Amino acid sequence: MKSLSLKTYSRYYLYKLYGNLRVKEMGRAVEETHHRLYPALLTYAYFTDSNPAWFSGKLRDHLVRMRELNTPKTDDSVTAYLSGSGDMDLVKFCETFRGANMRRDETELKNTYRDALIKLKKQKKLSEYRLCRMAEANPGNFHAFMRGDDSKISVKKLALALERAYEYSPAES
Repeated sequence: MKSLSLKTYSRYYLYKLYGNLRVKEMGRAVEETHHRLYPALLTYAYFTDSNPAWFSGKLRDHLVRMRELNTPKTDDSVTAYLSGSGDMDLVKFCETFRGANMRRDETELKNTYRDALIKLKKQKKLSEYRLCRMAEANPGNFHAFMRGDDSKISVKKLALALERAYEYSPAES
């Protein structure tokens, strides 16, 4: 699964909190009432080359500073700026962005384990219960995982099940 870009994450965050993507209008709202828009609006405005004159206060200051650095417009350079800015709102936003991408990576990994376990289940004629015992997991949670619920089991238990399933031979019954 492809990682979420910072621009896309910012756009989603702004739309979720504010309901539209009118940058100029959100710039005024940040100063008045919608302070939570500030980090997402800063990153979105940077990526979309919004005019700094539309903003005021620390939003404008950070936007001008980011442009003066002349770094490439990549997620890495922007997250480095946000993390090192010293502004707790920007640091928190950066961490939530990283967390969102880590959750996406874990889901992808679990889907890969599921596919491999299903393949081994067919090849070695294993029952789902036997796989569950190999994973040392709760049978209900393992069954839910095999049906698509990624929240029910850890990656560690899936790795254990896959390792034991590869080593399994029918004579072990």
